[in-house]
Amino acid sequence: MIKKSGSAVTAPLLVAAVMLLLKISELLISSQLNNSENIYLVTIVIQVIVYILPCALYYQMREGKNSDPLLLRPVKPRQLLFVFFVLLMFITGIVFIDYLVYYLSGGVSADVSSGLIFPVQGDEINSSFAFVAFAVVPSVCEELFFRGVILNEYRKFGSFNAVILSSLCFSMFHFNLTNFPAYFFAGIVFGFVTVVCRSVYPAMLLHLINNFLSIYMSSSFIKLMVQESGLFFVGFVFFILFSIFLLIVLSRTESVYYQYSQNPPDDDLPPSSIKNIVTVYLSPSFFLLLGVFTLMVLLD
Repeated sequence: MIKKSGSAVTAPLLVAAVMLLLKISELLISSQLNNSENIYLVTIVIQVIVYILPCALYYQMREGKNSDPLLLRPVKPRQLLFVFFVLLMFITGIVFIDYLVYYLSGGVSADVSSGLIFPVQGDEINSSFAFVAFAVVPSVCEELFFRGVILNEYRKFGSFNAVILSSLCFSMFHFNLTNFPAYFFAGIVFGFVTVVCRSVYPAMLLHLINNFLSIYMSSSFIKLMVQESGLFFVGFVFFILFSIFLLIVLSRTESVYYQYSQNPPDDDLPPSSIKNIVTVYLSPSFFLLLGVFTLMVLLD
């Protein structure tokens, strides 16, 4: 059995193990790219195996002793407006980051698809099977793993630590240093909305919408906007929009927590993050995870 106090050790080890499985699965996917008849099914099955089975095994090792497994709670109706504004903040923030990468790279736009594990090319993006395999399934499987398990495990060391660490793990899984800021921002937003709503479902929704936009709109949107409106004007507009939605989200967050104060949740509030910084960030297993990630990036 894994004790709850050992989450700072076991969670990074779980991430490292799943990271290795993901790399191995990419090799299998690459070998199936020429077989268009089963590529989607193979992709779906592999994602379930890579993400869902380790979740189940991990909780089996814990003997089910988790106060709220996977954060599978329904979203309260009064939180829907909050989720809507988080979505607007997220979309404008992702586009602004894409703009910055486009500007700093001299016109080479980033791929901000935080949900796509494997590349989709050609006519594949026109298939409903591709949408399920590369958008729906990743949004469910990844959020169950990163927010339902990893964030939930770290939450006992403080909500701030949980969001940051789960976002770092989420970013590392994409093995792309150029787009790391976009992945990290996405992870921050997914973790933030999960912590505030105490549910993984809003993060799944945001993740799915992001994947949809990435597949069907891609980064060509930035190029078109720049060509039509000018480089600095586009950046200014999206920065202002992101700032406005961020302020609204912070205001709505205050409202959500005020409602919690009137009707406290069943679970206990997480402890202070500051008191647990050394425990979570200086864990030997976390450094092992960083080593595994660095090695995979160098060998890629």
